Amino acid sequence: MNESLFTKRVIELQPDAEGKVVATLLRYTPSISHEKAVLYIHGFVDYFFHEHVAEFFHQQGWAFYAIDLRKYGRSILPHQTPNYTNSISEYYEELSIATEEIKAKHNFLLLQGHSTGGLVAPLFVAETKAGDLVDALLLNSPFFAMNYPPFICKTAVPLLAWVGSWAPRANLYARLSKLYGMSLHSNFHGEWNYNLAWKPVTGFVVYTGWIRAILQAQKRLQNGLDLSIPSLVLHSDKSIDRIFGWKPDLLEADAVLNVASMDIYAKKLANNVTVKAIQKAIHDVFLSKLEAREQAFKEVANWLPKL
Repeated sequence: MNESLFTKRVIELQPDAEGKVVATLLRYTPSISHEKAVLYIHGFVDYFFHEHVAEFFHQQGWAFYAIDLRKYGRSILPHQTPNYTNSISEYYEELSIATEEIKAKHNFLLLQGHSTGGLVAPLFVAETKAGDLVDALLLNSPFFAMNYPPFICKTAVPLLAWVGSWAPRANLYARLSKLYGMSLHSNFHGEWNYNLAWKPVTGFVVYTGWIRAILQAQKRLQNGLDLSIPSLVLHSDKSIDRIFGWKPDLLEADAVLNVASMDIYAKKLANNVTVKAIQKAIHDVFLSKLEAREQAFKEVANWLPKL
């Protein structure tokens, strides 16, 4: 990513149990004069490096912003536990500041969230005053439900969440499969060159408190939000899981989440929801191989003029 094309503002936030907290708001400078704007929220074990997404929106006539949430990417401080949260509502502070700042400069705001960001974004709209400033949602493979067999989702996951209520820093000694990261980074089988300290191939440590935070958020969304804003949900046309070694199929399917759950719970978002399955896309549809990501951009380009 060409960092010189972006301005960065460090947002000072209220300290938490670990001490000082910041978030980082990025602005794509070629696009600043556009009247409509988009704010991008990354997922778990992630940060913003998608310059081609910023350029796409600029070409569509939209100003582009992105945020590295607290304890992610550019916002990680040395004393912090990377990517950890006790509740996704902790992110509402920086998102409120960012949306108010952007909406003061632009007359329309599209909130775009990927994976965990796709869970945070609609809840932020539903649960905060600043959410009223958001005019539309674009969700890229949102993390609406855990991707485990039903028996595990009904037994082990709630048990871990219960443990997280009294021992939130219990280390599960489990990380993401390295296979998804290998499908992305140019050091392996992907085409993207990004900071492996901020987005390591094997992810960061998962704690029971994080499991609890995600499960609570998913339950709130699954109960229904009834938002009044137009929403577009993009995801792959298929999922692939329980793979223990590299396969080329990992370049053409969602290897992180179950896309069927996205279809089910997208209906819980709002009255005006469009869902599009992108053939041969991966978990982050905008990091898919060229043909798939061009299809994803085409779907977005067809949807934007309706807003």
